[in-house]
Amino acid sequence: MPNILPHDTDAEECVLGSILIDSEAIDKINLSPADFYSSRNTSIYSSMLILKKQGIGLNQITVAQHLASDNKLEVVGGSAYLAHCIIATPTSLDVEYYAEIVGRLSVCRKLSSTLGNLQQKALSAPQNLNQLFDDCDHSLGGLRTKMIAVPRKMEITRPRLIQTKPVRYIWNVNGMDVYLKVEDIIDQGRFKKLIISELNFVPIIPKNWEDVVNNLLNSSIKIEAPRDASDDFQLKLLIQKWIEQTMVASSNIDLKSGAHLIKEFGTITYVCFQSTPLMDRLKKQYNRVMKAGDIWGSHVSRWGGIQKSIRMRTPDGGSTVVTDMWCIPITFLEENLSKQQPMKLIETQNNTDMPEDF
Repeated sequence: MPNILPHDTDAEECVLGSILIDSEAIDKINLSPADFYSSRNTSIYSSMLILKKQGIGLNQITVAQHLASDNKLEVVGGSAYLAHCIIATPTSLDVEYYAEIVGRLSVCRKLSSTLGNLQQKALSAPQNLNQLFDDCDHSLGGLRTKMIAVPRKMEITRPRLIQTKPVRYIWNVNGMDVYLKVEDIIDQGRFKKLIISELNFVPIIPKNWEDVVNNLLNSSIKIEAPRDASDDFQLKLLIQKWIEQTMVASSNIDLKSGAHLIKEFGTITYVCFQSTPLMDRLKKQYNRVMKAGDIWGSHVSRWGGIQKSIRMRTPDGGSTVVTDMWCIPITFLEENLSKQQPMKLIETQNNTDMPEDF
């Protein structure tokens, strides 16, 4: 009897049901379609992500219509299955709990597959044992880095105030720097969405958020606006972090959710991705209209970027060509941007000179 891979279809249904009940529930979780064991749940969640990107509200009707337009509604069980997911969900408030189960079991399946591949390599009795161990370290280390959930508890160190116009803050949240404007900080809903987008985890916001914010802002370290606060540098840093935090795509659907590929063209290795998810991220970060063509021409192409069409697997086992993918040399990720231009500390005492728009 074949071994059954770990999964929990009840938890998967509750994730989908939570989103159908409350469309904002999808912003509280960090799952990819590949995390679902059931193929029909994969299709439904993929449709939800596409609708979200298009700015369309998520409910039983809109999801059913999208599935029907893609000839998948009957395959997943029709509108009756969507209704079943809603009925099977005790409460949408526990969507993070359901998602944790789905994500954890997905990691277990991927780990099982990885170990199987490593076992086959070992059984082939390779001559180079060092290479075998390197493969083990790389494969298992990559799983640990990309798949293990980041804790939801926030640890925020003393912020730094960059004296740009308008001023910006650097908050170190759970060991990572996040660039924020005043309005991003004082609105806890907006702050939560930014942390989800930037750091890939759902933070627990303290109930006394206003007091926490005031204490942190009043103790900010004031620093001069360095050269690396330029738009070019900040854009490069944001794209670098975005690529590092995204997953490697296993199908064309993943690319639409912001995943990336590692491809070699000639003698150069590139990180390849679709521009639409990146532009959505940049629009949120800069809070202004940004055009992909402008970003490409003024920045990405100058960094050695190229545009390529790449053949990708589809979830149904077929293949398709994804056109106009942006590809940046992988050396771009290896640059230590934080050390290019150190920030000059000019004040370490409490800063009570708050921006006028605070």
